[in-house]
Amino acid sequence: AYIFIGLAVANAFPIIISEAGRAAGDRPLREISVIVGFAYFGLISGPALFGVLAHFMGLDATVLGIAAIAFALGVASLAMPRFVAGSGARADRVSRP
Repeated sequence: AYIFIGLAVANAFPIIISEAGRAAGDRPLREISVIVGFAYFGLISGPALFGVLAHFMGLDATVLGIAAIAFALGVASLAMPRFVAGSGARADRVSRP
């Protein structure tokens, strides 16, 4: 199961970086650095947090909780492209080349 999750996320990360560079306007490097910073933070803290949660809640509950959070983020991300960041106005396309 972890192999399939890794394959799915590995394909999404470069797309996220390129979209951040396109959507940032005049400061693309700042937006890209924020996204990469969050990615490294998750890479470093994720396994430790997983281990702590598994110790206190059990492995089954931890995996189920993380799956529920991932599902909620996926559902929430479906609404994101419909709005321009910060304005609340509907947009036909979020990023324009």
